[in-house]
Amino acid sequence: MKVYQVSNLGNVKSLNYKGRCLVRILLPNLKDNYLRVSLCKDKKTKNYNIQRLVAIQFIPNPENKPEVDHIDCNKQNNRVDNLRWCTGRENLEYEIENQLLLCFKPVTQYSATMQFIKSWPGTKDVERELKISSANIKGCCKGKRNTAGGFIWQYT
Repeated sequence: MKVYQVSNLGNVKSLNYKGRCLVRILLPNLKDNYLRVSLCKDKKTKNYNIQRLVAIQFIPNPENKPEVDHIDCNKQNNRVDNLRWCTGRENLEYEIENQLLLCFKPVTQYSATMQFIKSWPGTKDVERELKISSANIKGCCKGKRNTAGGFIWQYT
């Protein structure tokens, strides 16, 4: 009997939630900016990164590459069309090439009522100083999120 299902959108569903035959989409937790779920088998719980579950289920890996890369560099976007299998070297090279460009793209911080607060040199500077996820700020700038850390963000 299948106990879990993973979707191409990055959702993980329990088909026997808490042993009660209830169907539930599991709420992921955040670890090192990656979304993870806890799955239980034979009364033993193990944490899994969602991007890996999606890749295993939907993306062929004929070269047996060991890592899953987020194409848009957003570690919380686990849609199948945003993932690819890669080697450690390919992953690092791609991240350096793409993430550095995004991290140093200037952003502007606004209050929830669109009052200007501050201009920042890049999202990593905000993350360091205000402890607001760089990925969430980028999500705001790309129109995928409304706010990050209670603020509105736009690329400058």
